[in-house]
Amino acid sequence: ANSKLMAGGGSAAEGDKSKVVTILSIDGGGVRGIIPATVLAFLEKELQKLDGPDARIADYFDVVAGTSTGGLLTVMLAAPDKDGRPLFDAKDLAKFYIDESPKIFPQKGSIFSKIGSALALATGPKYDGKYLHSLLRRHLGDTKLDGALTHVVIPAFDIAYLQPTIFSSFQLENQPAKNALLSDIAIGTSAAPTFFPAHYFETNDGKGGTRAFNLIDGAVAANNPVYSIGDEPGGGAHGPRRAAAGGQVIHSHLHRLWDIIAPKTQVQRQGCRQVGRLELAHQGRLRPHPRHVQRRQRRHGRLPPLRPLRRPRLLPPVPAHPV
Repeated sequence: ANSKLMAGGGSAAEGDKSKVVTILSIDGGGVRGIIPATVLAFLEKELQKLDGPDARIADYFDVVAGTSTGGLLTVMLAAPDKDGRPLFDAKDLAKFYIDESPKIFPQKGSIFSKIGSALALATGPKYDGKYLHSLLRRHLGDTKLDGALTHVVIPAFDIAYLQPTIFSSFQLENQPAKNALLSDIAIGTSAAPTFFPAHYFETNDGKGGTRAFNLIDGAVAANNPVYSIGDEPGGGAHGPRRAAAGGQVIHSHLHRLWDIIAPKTQVQRQGCRQVGRLELAHQGRLRPHPRHVQRRQRRHGRLPPLRPLRRPRLLPPVPAHPV
């Protein structure tokens, strides 16, 4: 980021249009989001040395994009407080993960509770996500996508349409239905299949009707959200079309998985929100890699063991000539 450009506040988009567009892209990765959170805290600290203690990450980037846990970080960086400044300081992000992760991903202690958790995992999502939902709604309130302090791009995957859904503040004029609550977008992009239930919500489509979303983790289509930025103003050659193409490729490889995770009827879609690993395995959708099957068969004597590699023949040492 160009700190001199931003000395007066605001994003680079508010400065000289000839300046380079600044883009922050945050990948998915679950609890490993603590890693980019730590990097961003360091970056913000260094920027504050240059431009004062009020400097925030959102002031320096024209576009912030994130998928899955990166989407959570994006929302937290771009959401405004009551004074129109970022709701979270970058230094608060890692603390958020450290403090809240044990409650978002509760671990059972006794052997009976562990058995119950294993059965629940087989028949439905491992976690109900209720604490994460309430946490995000409490912090983000009624703030919608158009209220973000800078442009944001957050991919998710809609199981009703079997395609990526990209929530972009650039698209709101032509697609008002995507002006969803930031809390709903964050919940949707981080709803990893078999870990959290798919997230259903509705928005106003701008024509007097509603648009329904059935979202799961955006990482199934665009774990690296940079491909979702390119067609936006200031982006590059790869954008939502590239992300959509990636989604089609993923669908072609995992079509059996999506047959369960994304059934066609509304009744089935409500049921697939609670899909677990046992349903996927029982119906043959999840198959181990042949390499792992062969390894297991050799272990049980069903296949001959692999021949050990021959050690290369070493030439005898050349005797030293007497001096």
